[in-house]
Amino acid sequence: MGKTLKGIFTLGFLGGAAYGGYKLKKKYDYIKEVSNDMVLFNGERIVYDDEFEGDSLAVVMGGVEIDMSEMTVDVDLLNLDIIGFCSGIKIIVPEGIHVVTSGTSKASGVSVNVAEYENDDILTLNINYDLTCSGLLVMTKYDEEDSEVEDEIDDLDALDALDAVDALDAVDELDALDGVEEVQSSDDQEDQKQEETADDNNED
Repeated sequence: MGKTLKGIFTLGFLGGAAYGGYKLKKKYDYIKEVSNDMVLFNGERIVYDDEFEGDSLAVVMGGVEIDMSEMTVDVDLLNLDIIGFCSGIKIIVPEGIHVVTSGTSKASGVSVNVAEYENDDILTLNINYDLTCSGLLVMTKYDEEDSEVEDEIDDLDALDALDAVDALDAVDELDALDGVEEVQSSDDQEDQKQEETADDNNED
């Protein structure tokens, strides 16, 4: 009976592993089929600084920064398809465009830090995402630079705080020294008075 149960558990485990491998292979084949490019187990920075007509990208267990801030376009509508699996993806878009994000996400997060525009004459960028255990951040280059400046300000504030603490410590040390000097001066005066009193008694 024990051997039979052990055999059943072994078969179940092997069957589950085979099914999991099959599902992963199927997902990989799907991603490879629908995407123009794939980042696999790696970190990359992709820059679109020429004419952009749309693209599709998959990131599997990696990290990608997509810089579109300097791209040039001749159309009013663009599509960027993103597939993320256990990955982090940051997209930097130009100022003054309308960004629309839509898609499906499982155990993932999407953050869009871009101003909304209602003007029909401006460029619209559709970001279509399919995320699993991933994070997607969309922002402008100005926001990125601003965040870097804020980091520098935070660093300076931290240094200023340290300088202030050092200054307070120095003041405390001076106060402590002044206190010691005052005590010493008081002791010296008392000694001098005692000496003068002793001299007067001797004269008498």
